[in-house]
Amino acid sequence: MFRDLIPERYYEYGVASVYAEFAHRHGWLKPDRVLDGDEYAALQCSGSHIC
Repeated sequence: MFRDLIPERYYEYGVASVYAEFAHRHGWLKPDRVLDGDEYAALQCSGSHIC
């Protein structure tokens, strides 16, 4: 089951991420804007101790 693959309380975020990706691929989700390279890089580093 998907819940068993996601540790602790991060299950809700995992489900939201999978749903958003599915909806986007099917044309149901249209973002207001997309992140530029610097914004995306900042998010990648925000959860990591090494950037």
